[in-house]
Amino acid sequence: MILVLAITIVHSGENQNPCLQAETMQNLREAMQNLRVNPPPSDETNMILLGDSILDDNATLQLFKEEFPTRNFSMGGAVTTQVPNQIAQAMDNINQNTIVVLSVGGNNIGRGLIQLGPQLLQIAPQLIGMPQQQPIGNMDGKFISIETSLAGLLADVREEVANLLFSIPTNRIILLTFPIPQLLQTMLIPAFQSMEQQGQIKENPFTREKISEMILNTYRGHATGSGAPVEVVHLSSELTPEMFRDMVHPNDQGREMIFDLVAAKMVEKDWC
Repeated sequence: MILVLAITIVHSGENQNPCLQAETMQNLREAMQNLRVNPPPSDETNMILLGDSILDDNATLQLFKEEFPTRNFSMGGAVTTQVPNQIAQAMDNINQNTIVVLSVGGNNIGRGLIQLGPQLLQIAPQLIGMPQQQPIGNMDGKFISIETSLAGLLADVREEVANLLFSIPTNRIILLTFPIPQLLQTMLIPAFQSMEQQGQIKENPFTREKISEMILNTYRGHATGSGAPVEVVHLSSELTPEMFRDMVHPNDQGREMIFDLVAAKMVEKDWC
């Protein structure tokens, strides 16, 4: 485009004052030099991955790279306080058409659940394989402190995620909820389901549906820095125990599910 502009200026100035032509060409040379020093961001649609190990995975990254120009700045084990540095590193790669996929918060909650572990084990010792020696009666009301602590953890994550989203300079953001870890799906949820069936609790606060809804409430309803809605892909309701290769990370089936859900959201929003 610059070359075309230069030719146009030269030809349109063939019959003009030579001094004016020289001045015009000097201005053009200065503009071209400025463009080389400060190139405009590309308008090409590209993808940036930010957050934790849900995205910082070679097999997952490969799925995205096969379909879209993708750069990964996510880092295994990352919590919300580590994402600003990722955003800073990615800034030169973000333009108005960039799609940012963010997965963060799961490690925050995981660390919090470790602190709640002793309370959970006192109530449901079968979580570590200890047999229930005898019925312990009605347990309603015993979970209030645990529910309150978990709600506080999720509220903190919601606030920190909102701040991160505000600092990302694009309106095309897809936010992944963290998947319910296999440990919860195969141990905690069944343990409390058993307690409900035995009549020890009337209201089970730890069903898969309730945990999934609590997680979704943490991630939905966010906006970008310019006020555009942030799109949510709800992994907590989609990834089931057979989609994990360990207690936290998806296997090939889980990876493909994540990619398919993100790609479907991009198509839905006409971003690709």
